[in-house]
Amino acid sequence: MIKRKRTKKHEATRILQNVSEDKAFWVSNGAVLRNLHDLAQVLETINHENYNHHVNYEKNDFSNWLRDVVRDEILAKEIIHARNKESATKKVKERIELLKGMLPNA
Repeated sequence: MIKRKRTKKHEATRILQNVSEDKAFWVSNGAVLRNLHDLAQVLETINHENYNHHVNYEKNDFSNWLRDVVRDEILAKEIIHARNKESATKKVKERIELLKGMLPNA
């Protein structure tokens, strides 16, 4: 059994920040993701066709971006198991709230 790595406060701050412009995620509908808040907003509003362009049996671009760019292994793994965009949206929002709760003055 793999132990789940706990997120530290400094990691929470980093994960919630904007990524550099050259690491932004360009969604097929024209939206640009720079942070988790952007991802949550896009997941709420994206149509199923555009969502399925990025998430299908062969790939999960959102999970890859979270793992490789945002460097949030926990959320990247959670998103892989999301059955649809609504589930993915819920997981992202829950992660944001958890991370925000770890910060001072949250």
